[in-house]
Amino acid sequence: KLNEGTVPYQHLLTQILSKVKQNKGLEDVYNSVNELKRLGKMYPAEWLPDYYAALFEMKLALMGKTEKKDDLLADAKEKIASLKKNTGANASEVYTLSGYYYYVLIAGNPEENGQKYYKDVLGEYQKAINLDDKNPRPQLLQAIFKNNMSGFLKEKDDGFCDRLKKIETVFAEFVPKSEVDPSWGMNELKSVQKPCN
Repeated sequence: KLNEGTVPYQHLLTQILSKVKQNKGLEDVYNSVNELKRLGKMYPAEWLPDYYAALFEMKLALMGKTEKKDDLLADAKEKIASLKKNTGANASEVYTLSGYYYYVLIAGNPEENGQKYYKDVLGEYQKAINLDDKNPRPQLLQAIFKNNMSGFLKEKDDGFCDRLKKIETVFAEFVPKSEVDPSWGMNELKSVQKPCN
């Protein structure tokens, strides 16, 4: 099978992703998710459309303003499962997404899901870090999660700001494989670093 589609595929993906950056509301994000799903069907061997569709579905579910929350999460779960089978996918990014999925389940219902899934969150992030210790995203999400957990358990996470400093260096050194490969996380880092400064 000739893979002559990479250039138009990348171009289309770039267009969708830049639209997401300019999105004004939930409806726009939904539309982008649907575009990503269509792109994924057109290029079934490519992993990034499913990756971004799942990521944005989980972000929508986190916003909580949506009655489609269960559908979004079910679809994200399915996409993550198929990404784990895709040998062309970046496994570290996929396991990061998987850890994030369990985190979203906990955030949606901490009382019920906290006990149930916290090991999955930490385990999937750890797998992602083991697969690629130069990937800043699982390190950041794991640090945030551990810090939130210590707050929940009324303990103090003294090393949090130091960990974030180290992760900032990992971000500075990180070079995505292409302009459409995952490179997000710096904004999240800046926002959790505010109390440290």
